[in-house]
Amino acid sequence: MKETAINGKMIEIILSFILYFVFGFSAVAHADSWVLWTKITTDTIKNSDVRNSVRWELEGGYPEYKQCIAEIQPRLLTEKKVYSESFKSILKKIDIAGNTLIYSVGNEQEGYTVFTKEFLCLPGTLDPREKK
Repeated sequence: MKETAINGKMIEIILSFILYFVFGFSAVAHADSWVLWTKITTDTIKNSDVRNSVRWELEGGYPEYKQCIAEIQPRLLTEKKVYSESFKSILKKIDIAGNTLIYSVGNEQEGYTVFTKEFLCLPGTLDPREKK
């Protein structure tokens, strides 16, 4: 009788471990996601006054890192094309460097603004925005 109780308890413990590992790991796998963020830095220069601002924008979420990374280059090319056409009359320079789009607009009378738009894939548990 005592031996049956011990065997029953062992089976219960083993089943608990199996359920924990099966469902525990699958829950961790779903929580493991990647988020594409854009860090936009704006530097405005007028006369000798320089103003700087930084903001973050959420672009999308992906289950795997490689999917997130694969999304960066097409977005850079699309945005370069859109900005080249939209700001044609005031665009001074536009270029892609790695995962960053850099463009400047303006003139001497009104001043210049340089935009740096950097695409970053970060773990889903990380929010780069500053706490307010």
